[in-house]
Amino acid sequence: MKKFTLFFIALQIVVSVFAQDKLYVCKKDGSYTEFYVTDVDSIVIVEKDEEDDDEPYVPQKLFSINPIEKVKFSPGNLQYHPGKKEWRFAPEQTDHVGKDNQNISPNYYGWIDLFGWGTGNNPTCSSTKYEDYSTFVDWGTNKIGDDEPNTWRSLSYNEWLYLLHDREDASDLIGAARVNGNNGIVLLPDDWVCPKGVYFEPGFGDTEYGYSTFQVITAPVWEKMEEYGAVFLPACGYRNGTTIKELQETCRYWVGYWHTTETASMFYATAKEAYMAFTFPYDGLSVRLVSTAVY
Repeated sequence: MKKFTLFFIALQIVVSVFAQDKLYVCKKDGSYTEFYVTDVDSIVIVEKDEEDDDEPYVPQKLFSINPIEKVKFSPGNLQYHPGKKEWRFAPEQTDHVGKDNQNISPNYYGWIDLFGWGTGNNPTCSSTKYEDYSTFVDWGTNKIGDDEPNTWRSLSYNEWLYLLHDREDASDLIGAARVNGNNGIVLLPDDWVCPKGVYFEPGFGDTEYGYSTFQVITAPVWEKMEEYGAVFLPACGYRNGTTIKELQETCRYWVGYWHTTETASMFYATAKEAYMAFTFPYDGLSVRLVSTAVY
């Protein structure tokens, strides 16, 4: 006797017996397949898994920043090597320089990743004078790694607001987490589909620095999430002069093209909340760029 497994795909499948010796499997479009009853032992109807699709799911990894434009985030936070005068993105999204940012100087032979506002032309500036940050020069105007100048740019204040609040299902596409031992914020792309075997909890916890008590994402799980377009913004804190503060506690990321005489705007987040805020332009904050192309 034969056992037939029928996959329930999009149309309802109705099984009917029209004669004693034949069995017909009919779809809603009128088509059917017939079997001799004597050849059938049983019929099992199951849902078709995603992996059985003819065309596997391919994530776009894009984020809406207004009703018509989508961007792609850089593969990691921006970093600069003063001794080599080279820019790059962090090798991994979870990577950050940390306390070594206190060594910031034009002659420092190491990487830094906390920058004063708009210091694309002066990344080692550690002055605490407002006038030294009066003009915004986007970091994306530089050659970064193998990418030509102006391949990347900063998000504006309104673009951050749209990303966080106005795109479809925005509140379901952000969450605090400890990822592979690093605290920070996870951002998910517009077309997010949670990979098989992965669970992600959007939102925030009850305490400012309780990233790990809200959720922990291991390295293997994060690898799957990255493949589907997840972005991680590590909690790098900030630099004041050469003093590093709030490392692994707060996420502070610069926003471009918006500045007052005494403050500059930033994306700010803890394990408890995320919002747009303001700080002194001479503070050293993280920089995460996006692609300039419209997808």
